[in-house]
Amino acid sequence: MPYRSTKPVFTKKEDGSFAPTEEAHLINDLYSMISGKPKSTISPYRIPEPEFGSGGGYVAYAEPNIVRVDPLNTSGHVLAHELGHIHLKTDLGKTKAQAYLNQTSPLKPGDIAPLDNPNIAAGLRHAYELETVPTLIEESSAQGGAYGVLELLGYGDIEELSERQRSESGGFHSSPTAYPNSYAKKFIHDVKNNPNLMERREDPSWQQELNNIERNIDIRSNRKFKQARDRVLNFKPEGYRDHTLSELAGAFAKLAPID
Repeated sequence: MPYRSTKPVFTKKEDGSFAPTEEAHLINDLYSMISGKPKSTISPYRIPEPEFGSGGGYVAYAEPNIVRVDPLNTSGHVLAHELGHIHLKTDLGKTKAQAYLNQTSPLKPGDIAPLDNPNIAAGLRHAYELETVPTLIEESSAQGGAYGVLELLGYGDIEELSERQRSESGGFHSSPTAYPNSYAKKFIHDVKNNPNLMERREDPSWQQELNNIERNIDIRSNRKFKQARDRVLNFKPEGYRDHTLSELAGAFAKLAPID
């Protein structure tokens, strides 16, 4: 079945505020089952919060089980993606969060700062792995979880996206990893255009390493995306005779029927 947008995951109440729908709670329940963690708190933005109407969402490092989402977004993908950050958090994501909360340097004891490394190609790679890869991998995992959960609920298989959907629907449908990849592509753009790196860009080894980084973006993001999606689809809940959630998907889809 072709991939399609979900039903709304928020409903507007009489007082003008928003509350999660049953479908939002179902997405939350699925993630909780898979991760073994408590269900997350879903907190829609309110007026006059600046994020209201932005279409996005986030999970704050200091509140790791609260997901905030713009209730005006009509698709459940953003909610599913943000819940993925909570329930499928990567080791790199955990390390980054701890460094932020503890206000510590991501550098390990004895590490050379990337720009101080006499091997400038190694310094470039170190900067990329330190600054950008944790986000690339964490966002790819959240995307994989989101697509997997929504597939379970009957919203289609990403393998069946039509060419029209891929070309017309922007970053979401054009490629499942387009959003995670944007962080790596920004790193590439920045180092290519940073005037302070002009001399380094003239070094063949530096340029070769940059080419290697650029060439491997899709490989790394797709691998993590698939790992997270497979973790969702292949999870075996207790009491279902060793069946995976993918095999049980028909029952879940009936809980979130599509008109």
